[in-house]
Amino acid sequence: MKGMKRTTLILLLVGGAIAAAVWMERKHADDDKAKESQPVDLFLFGAEEVAKVEVKRGGVLVVLEKKESRWRITAPRDWPASTQRVMQVLGRVDPETKGDPIPAGQKQPEEAVSGLDKPELEILLTAADGKKSSVAFGKPLGAGDKVYARRAGQKETLTVAKWLIDAFDITAESMRDPGYCRFDVKEVEGINFATAGLDVQLARQGRGWRLKGTLDDLAEPQAAEDWAGALTALETSRFEARTKPSRADYGLDPAFASIEIRLKSRTIKVCIGTPVEEGSVRRWADTSDYPGEIGTLDIADLAVRTPRLELLRAGHALPWPLADVDAFVATGAVEFEVRKKDNQWSILKPAILPRFEPRRIDQMLRELSAAPAGAPHPPVEAPAGSIHLLMRWGSDEHSADLWSDGNVTYVRTVDPVRVIETPTALLWNHANAGPLFFRDPVVPTGLVPLQVKSIIIEKNGASWVEAEFVGAKMWKALKEVPGKELDSEKMSILCQRWSGMAAETYVRAAKDSPEVGLGVAPVWRVRIIPDPGRASSAEERVFLVGRDGPLNSMYAILEGDEGVFEVDPNAAGILRSGVWKE
Repeated sequence: MKGMKRTTLILLLVGGAIAAAVWMERKHADDDKAKESQPVDLFLFGAEEVAKVEVKRGGVLVVLEKKESRWRITAPRDWPASTQRVMQVLGRVDPETKGDPIPAGQKQPEEAVSGLDKPELEILLTAADGKKSSVAFGKPLGAGDKVYARRAGQKETLTVAKWLIDAFDITAESMRDPGYCRFDVKEVEGINFATAGLDVQLARQGRGWRLKGTLDDLAEPQAAEDWAGALTALETSRFEARTKPSRADYGLDPAFASIEIRLKSRTIKVCIGTPVEEGSVRRWADTSDYPGEIGTLDIADLAVRTPRLELLRAGHALPWPLADVDAFVATGAVEFEVRKKDNQWSILKPAILPRFEPRRIDQMLRELSAAPAGAPHPPVEAPAGSIHLLMRWGSDEHSADLWSDGNVTYVRTVDPVRVIETPTALLWNHANAGPLFFRDPVVPTGLVPLQVKSIIIEKNGASWVEAEFVGAKMWKALKEVPGKELDSEKMSILCQRWSGMAAETYVRAAKDSPEVGLGVAPVWRVRIIPDPGRASSAEERVFLVGRDGPLNSMYAILEGDEGVFEVDPNAAGILRSGVWKE
């Protein structure tokens, strides 16, 4: 009995082991089947890593290589490649580009059937780090939309969408850059454009551009660079070998229009000739980059790239990148010299300038840059009293003369001699202040706005207002003015403007000069009295205000200080308008 039980147990264990083995075998088979049915990556890396593309079809090899960030065709000929077209091709090199294995249980096709013994198309991609990824494509699957494919070094036959093989169906001609004149605008030294009635000669001049030909003037830098950039977009539908015996047969000698682009390393010439056929909007065009070939150009493409002189002419009085200067010098009526090093301004002349504020140099340069070109004037010499400005960028420099007739600022530049007026009155005001404009505008420096107890203002020696702060933005009159009631809101504005005065600018004029009018009794005497219990400074401030200055300001000094400044127009405005209710 015991023997039978033992035998039964053994049989059960053996049966269980067999069942487990069968189950494991089936599981592995299912796993293998599932694994076989999973799509696989066709390429080993993405498009962003590709540095070389080799496509072989019908025995013809086309090679695209990225050189110095630009794509070129290097076989079967050496041509620039169309970046747009290359990107379209490489767009198929994507993690989503998959190949499907032959379904499990289905017989692998014979090489002659798949066509992989003699691939119709072979692609070899090389990454910048030397990695390679290669795929061969065979015949279509019947009349379907798939083709056979195989990765290099693998035995597995895959099927892929037919559009993939179509995407790589390229020729050197189809990948060629169709541009007549590709160049980097930074490399341009000059451009000549000539057609009937228009001769434009544009050349770099230091940090600016010079116009000659139909128009003799300075050019607007951004407009010049925009036009140069637009010329790089001149394209043909395709280049072809010349079949006519001479350039004159294409209307290129003489040409309907000609463009010459002078670069630092070479010169490109483009000529546009006669219409391809009578009534056609396309004209023959050639480029010196491909002397044995000819293309065509839509006349509308040329029209939109024909320079417009009203846009090229300098629209600013000083058409240079003044924000980038590293030295700024003034001579003549005003003397100063400043220099930038390690992005920090220092003043060299005058040797000592109390309260020097470097940010004011950048402010003046911004004002010079923004000054628009107004009406032109006859080219004359700069008059006495003008300011000569010299601006340097390393070895490049530009200069200009500034003067004013009291109403208008004039700017004179050379090569060509160009005298224009600019309506920016602030430009002359600040330039004429010279180094004094570079002083800290806070009056007096180092003192915070006072916590004011009272303000007493006299006009022409007589009391104008006497008021005391009583809290919560409220003021009371210490001395009544017949027929007038104090406006606390206006008094608060006056307190804000005068207790922490910031000058419009310091000026070169002396306090006793006629325009300042402080050689005798001032027009205004503004006395600011602090609250000893609340003020961080208990020092009274007394401003003596003289005549009206430019741009709605007033001339003033802080009592005890000889420095004449222009009162901020907002502070001057509250004195003019008064502090009484309407």
